Amino acid sequence: LWTLGTFVVTAFLAGSITTITKIMPRHKQKPPQPDNYTIALQKALMFFNAQKSGKLPKDNNVTWRGNSCMQDGKGEAGEFYKDLVGGYYDAGDAIKFNFPMSYAMTLLSWSVIEYSAKYEAAGELNHVKELIKWGTDYFLKTFNTSADTIYVMVEQVGSGITGKGSKVHNDHSCWMRPEDIDYQR
Repeated sequence: LWTLGTFVVTAFLAGSITTITKIMPRHKQKPPQPDNYTIALQKALMFFNAQKSGKLPKDNNVTWRGNSCMQDGKGEAGEFYKDLVGGYYDAGDAIKFNFPMSYAMTLLSWSVIEYSAKYEAAGELNHVKELIKWGTDYFLKTFNTSADTIYVMVEQVGSGITGKGSKVHNDHSCWMRPEDIDYQR
């Protein structure tokens, strides 16, 4: 008799639980909000997009930026001494310094080596690889890649030190949009 009673009570409880779960409305689980680190990573990488020089890709996520300094490397006669279009501006001004830029590309590359799974989880792996490629493609323009020995390398585009009366533009004091720069650099 105890066995029959236990069986009936167990069946009743199981049936009640099943019925309740079937008739209750189902709420879809919302996808988790990105954590603060993911948002910070996205913003940090967006900074690199804002500092790009040259012909910008259509998918650049900084909509207020356009192509800039498309004449970098042109000489007096209008021919390109060396095509120096591309790279990244430094410090919010319009100069491209290769040493800080190379350090930034090295650290980005190192971070991808160490944390590629984290970049992938944040959906930023392809983006950071594109940023590194943008910088390194520019570096390849700064020296003669076909030479056996490298004697000359461009290390800066733009001028930061000019004297009074100089006709050279001081790009450290340039407070205009890079898109509006039309002078030789």
